[in-house]
Amino acid sequence: MSSTATHQPSDDDSPFAIELEDFSIRVGETSLLSSVSLQVKRGEIVLLVGESGSGKTVLIKTLCGLIRAEDPGFLIEGHATVANRHLIRDGKGAKGSQGRTGIVFQDYGLIDELSVRGNLDFAFHHRQGRKAGSDREVREALLSEFDLPTTVPVARLSGGQKQRVAIARTLAFDPEIIFYDEPTSGLDPSRRKQVARRILDTNREHAKTSIVVTHDYASLLSIADRIIVLDEKGKTLTEVDSEELKVWTEEGFSSGEEKVESVD
Repeated sequence: MSSTATHQPSDDDSPFAIELEDFSIRVGETSLLSSVSLQVKRGEIVLLVGESGSGKTVLIKTLCGLIRAEDPGFLIEGHATVANRHLIRDGKGAKGSQGRTGIVFQDYGLIDELSVRGNLDFAFHHRQGRKAGSDREVREALLSEFDLPTTVPVARLSGGQKQRVAIARTLAFDPEIIFYDEPTSGLDPSRRKQVARRILDTNREHAKTSIVVTHDYASLLSIADRIIVLDEKGKTLTEVDSEELKVWTEEGFSSGEEKVESVD
């Protein structure tokens, strides 16, 4: 596994970007996690793997604040500290204390009605600690870094271009932690490697912590500092190495061969 994690400075002395303690998630009658504990260090790239439908996306949406402890149909218990903020405490959401997180959705989640610049500006406008006059400079730097077209409507961009816009927009929001939801799903092998490199470069150059949700882990192992398995049967989060992951694969989920799509 990679050992290139970059420490992310913080006013808090804690070395952890995410801390879960006695943490449980139930959706309706289905238990996804039961009394788990987890610590993710700042600057790490962590693969969160498991079978489709095991609850990986529900977990990251909870850690991003998109699913809240008070939402109907969800029972969330325990403690969750995310980006130095108490997100869940004693099973209750802590109002006004959501940590700075960003998520790159599997379907990119772009606003087709806006231009590429408009999508980045949307993130700037919702950013905490925004400095007047700095948006344009940062926006143009991101457009250049990710080689983004500005004259093509978002709806007409290729899959690869949309993904780059999605990552750039997330960076414009300036989160401490970036969650990637199935970033290599449906891509051919060469494109999967490109996406893996893009995640690694973004993590290094922007000093972020990255959580990569995937069941297509083979192309992402080379960039990972740690691998966490969400065990659907045991309702646990278990750290494994690449060899142990093979055992999990043989006994349960697979690395996933899907219909592939070639993108630029």
